[in-house]
Amino acid sequence: MRTLADIVGILLIVLGTLAIFAGCGLSAVSPGGSVLLWAGVAMVAVGLVFTNAAGKKTCPACAETVKYKAFKCKHCGFDFASEGKKAPGPTDPNALPHESGRLLGG
Repeated sequence: MRTLADIVGILLIVLGTLAIFAGCGLSAVSPGGSVLLWAGVAMVAVGLVFTNAAGKKTCPACAETVKYKAFKCKHCGFDFASEGKKAPGPTDPNALPHESGRLLGG
């Protein structure tokens, strides 16, 4: 099922593509064609942002984007169901080696 953001994104991509083609045809005839061309490019860009952002959420542990229905982060293993458990990884302070205060190699 498509969300509203998906539908808006797809509409912007389609309308932007049509504006790009119309702008390419008019740019040789009138200066308004280049404005239409750049407006089409902007509409396609915004449409792509809408369709890519729909149905996604940000992991609180590693700040990576995952699918909205995900139970576990594919990047760090954070468990969204319990909201407190996560797999040990680079963001887990207990998994990192402690600094001893010595210079490396010396």
